Amino acid sequence: MRPVAGEAPGGPPRGGARPGGDQDPVREIVYRELRRLTEERIQREFLRGEGAAAVEGIVARCIGEVSSLGGGGRGRDGRVAAMATVLMHYLCAALLIPAQRRVAVGGVEADMVVPDARTLTADPGSSLVVCVLESADPAYVGRRISDAGRIQPYAGNVWAVSPRPADTGRRTFVVDPASEGGCSFAGLAGQMRGFLDGAGSARFRIFRAA
Repeated sequence: MRPVAGEAPGGPPRGGARPGGDQDPVREIVYRELRRLTEERIQREFLRGEGAAAVEGIVARCIGEVSSLGGGGRGRDGRVAAMATVLMHYLCAALLIPAQRRVAVGGVEADMVVPDARTLTADPGSSLVVCVLESADPAYVGRRISDAGRIQPYAGNVWAVSPRPADTGRRTFVVDPASEGGCSFAGLAGQMRGFLDGAGSARFRIFRAA
């Protein structure tokens, strides 16, 4: 398995430990469901064209428990954004979607760059910048999208992931399945794959067969 940049070799970590031994409850909830399904089953679902339904089911089974968590200094939207981040990183690694997470480019820290920061700098038209929003507050959203635009001049190549519908002016994948508006977060991985295939580089076409 090719890991997302920042993941340990051999794939995403199977536990929820933070540095120092603390447990991230959001990560624990998501990985408990991922372990139940198994990586192989998730890969098969995507190969059958049913990946979005599989992701939708994972989100539906996790979001209630994640939303009800207390403490941690994060509100409900922040916890749902954290859940989406964990799942997004896992799917990129499991489906061999080349990506870098939490990478600094031109003084801006991007939540995720597809395929990588080097390609973003050299050929932004073949790259995505993905912003994970922790709030739908217009000032916060505007600042995050503006920052992304500093490193990705193509507005259509800035995508947002949001716990609830937000006015981003960009393609926005909404995590909460009960919300209306935007694209479903469940389709994000498939659309990333479609974007890379459309970029025309054979090195991006590395989806692993079952």
